[in-house]
Amino acid sequence: MTPATRATVLMAAVCCATAALAQAPAPVEVRTVPPDSAGPLRSFWRDTLAQRLELHGGTLEVFAERDHTNPNATTGRYAVRWNGLQVTVNEDSLGALPLVAAAFPGSPTAVVLATGTRFKVIVLEPAREGGSIAARAFSVDVPGKPGEPLRAVTGPVNGAFVLGTREFNLAYGDGTLRLEGPGSRGNTPALVRGGESNYVAAMQADLRAIATAEEAFFANGAKYADKLQSLKIRLAEGNRLIRLRLTADGWSALIGNANTRTVCAAFVGSVAAAPATKPAEPACI
Repeated sequence: MTPATRATVLMAAVCCATAALAQAPAPVEVRTVPPDSAGPLRSFWRDTLAQRLELHGGTLEVFAERDHTNPNATTGRYAVRWNGLQVTVNEDSLGALPLVAAAFPGSPTAVVLATGTRFKVIVLEPAREGGSIAARAFSVDVPGKPGEPLRAVTGPVNGAFVLGTREFNLAYGDGTLRLEGPGSRGNTPALVRGGESNYVAAMQADLRAIATAEEAFFANGAKYADKLQSLKIRLAEGNRLIRLRLTADGWSALIGNANTRTVCAAFVGSVAAAPATKPAEPACI
């Protein structure tokens, strides 16, 4: 090969490499979110706004401090307690009441509070000590529009889960929470229209929403509901409720989707609903 030919081949290789680099997707931003500290114990005004969520294993309470100079406003300061133990505290004057945005029963159980585009992710999982619960809290500023629906992409199961919207994912495992930026889905299914895994994820998310609503309904009246209207739940597009039945000590639900033959079930109580085998953990077939 002559020097001129060798130079031509080298230039062609450089051009091809440059073109390949230009077409390569931009690296995805992944940020590890450090857990919150519980912070100082907070005392609140007597007319503090409070939310209580009854979950398997205990009660999650969110106490928000009402502005004592204006009974229609809050200071933005709040604390979260699990079975009376303070899990985390927020001392920032956000001027917004934190709301329970979503709850995902499982192993671990994940509860997400929202104030605008800031999420507070509470992770409740069995501790090594028998019968106890370890609670971790993470504060995350998320991309996207406020109120974007949050769904379970995978889990919670086996100590891990991935929650996400079309804008971002929150991936939890080994006690660590990661925020994956726009376009990032790693090895998990993307939350976009189409695809078997997405239909399954949507059905599982609706079943978890039913489980959360049933626990709240039970806390108010010592009984479960057998109608979605009573739970004030609207299923994801394409999902349909095949049945919602009461049992002697709980309930069972079966959900399908117009785009797949797969169906998903969940139950609470001693009467299982195939293919689900563990209470409040949806399973599909």
